Amino acid sequence: MQSAKRIPELDGLRATAILLVVAWHYLGMRGGIGSLGWQVLAFGRGGVDLFFALSGFLITRILLRHIDAPNYFSAFYGRRCLRILPIYSVVVGVWLLTKIGRINDGDLPWWSYVLGIQNFFMAIKQTYGAYSLSATWSLAVEEQFYLFFPLIVLHTPRRYFLPLLLSLAVLCPIGRAVCYSLGDRFGYYVLTPFRADILAVGAIVAWFECWPPSPRVAAIFRSIFWTTLLLFPAFVFAVGQNGDAAWAYLGHTYLGLLCGSILFMVAWNTGASEMAFLRSAPALFFARISYALYLVHGAVFANINGAFGNSLLASPIVAILSFAISVLICVVSYRFLEEPMIRLGHRKFSYQPPARRATSVRYGRDTVKP
Repeated sequence: MQSAKRIPELDGLRATAILLVVAWHYLGMRGGIGSLGWQVLAFGRGGVDLFFALSGFLITRILLRHIDAPNYFSAFYGRRCLRILPIYSVVVGVWLLTKIGRINDGDLPWWSYVLGIQNFFMAIKQTYGAYSLSATWSLAVEEQFYLFFPLIVLHTPRRYFLPLLLSLAVLCPIGRAVCYSLGDRFGYYVLTPFRADILAVGAIVAWFECWPPSPRVAAIFRSIFWTTLLLFPAFVFAVGQNGDAAWAYLGHTYLGLLCGSILFMVAWNTGASEMAFLRSAPALFFARISYALYLVHGAVFANINGAFGNSLLASPIVAILSFAISVLICVVSYRFLEEPMIRLGHRKFSYQPPARRATSVRYGRDTVKP
């Protein structure tokens, strides 16, 4: 199966995701629970869910279309490492340098960040640990997804793959609700088994891109999109008023349906004039720096905020200045670190064609027409 055509509108979704997260951290959380900013912008926390859905879609798309490549694993892991690890290593390294002499001073074990398992310790200790690295729980989830999912894609027969994804989409919300009901306030949010449903939703959309759905299935996706869109004000109100309980019981499940249906609509209507804003230059700009911006914006905000004495009166200035400095750092990072590493990854780890040119594409133990 040949490489899929690029969907430029995904840049707009990625840009939307990072801007939602930054708005939540800079403006929504500032006033604390019950504040107007909290109530209005709490839904920005769902930007991470949109990132997960995009990852599930894009990674599954890549794996399905290169499943017959002789270097299936080495190309995938090589590219992922060169995309993720350079800037992540810099951020963690800078944090470690600031911790010399007090390496475990109230934080999670330093090596948990190095190994990408900090989310487990967050759940165990019921804390996000170091503020400047608190957002890295989602990177740990993604890394764990990258580690195991290629094996699942390769070895799961075609007839079982979609039922497996649908099972995750059903079971994970139940797990979140049970976990939260038992008194947990972190595990339901940061552990991969409880966030796998949103990744699975993205994978389902990628599956249907490779094997187009029937008109009935397409109609279901459209119905879910319009229904969840109409319910968006109720969702914003629920998570703004009820906090973690609303997220654990319904919020993330709602976002799984919304993000999955948005991905479906975008993938099947790419190039439509109605989605021109998702293909705009600003969307591409923020999409390119989204990964670095996700990593650094919290640390920049914390330092600028501290310089202003944590004053609520200075919060608009702090937010604007922090955003500007974060964007500048990310532009430099993308230009001189991330982009060269991405190009190196594509050059050194290109997917090889199958040894024999086949008229069909193998999927697990099944053979299907491309």
